[in-house]
Amino acid sequence: MPTRRRPGHRGAPGPPAARRRPAARPIAGASIAGASIAVVIAVFIAVVALLLAGCSADDDQPVLIDGLSIGVLAGCGACDQPNTSDLCGACESLATIAARHLDKASPGHPAVIATAFYREGRYRQPNGELAIMTRSGSLTIAVVTFVDGTRHAIAVYCGVGGCRSLD
Repeated sequence: MPTRRRPGHRGAPGPPAARRRPAARPIAGASIAGASIAVVIAVFIAVVALLLAGCSADDDQPVLIDGLSIGVLAGCGACDQPNTSDLCGACESLATIAARHLDKASPGHPAVIATAFYREGRYRQPNGELAIMTRSGSLTIAVVTFVDGTRHAIAVYCGVGGCRSLD
């Protein structure tokens, strides 16, 4: 069987005509399969976008109590004990400061059943972004829970001049 050479080609002859592969033929339903893949990809992208939007919408909502943004639990140890550290100076206990403020600001308030201490959280800005307030010193938020289940937040600031509650 004679072999054919490709025009302008020197060297080994090309494959015999009988062994050549036939040209690719369109597969029946190929356009449907391509459309199905496009739909799957579009649905996947839409689901991922919704999940990301849902996460950022739910996770980034600051918890506000009395206008104060509640952050993570304060890792300050015994916040209900006076601070006598040389690094911080003598300072009344945060709980004592918060209780005195509460009694002054809300005389006759319901009985307090629990007090928890938090770092200040982020605040939503007018443009929708979340921002952290910066200041010298530290701000701890005492959240008191009353016997009726309501809560009240008290900001206790500790800085160069000692610790005090903020109105």
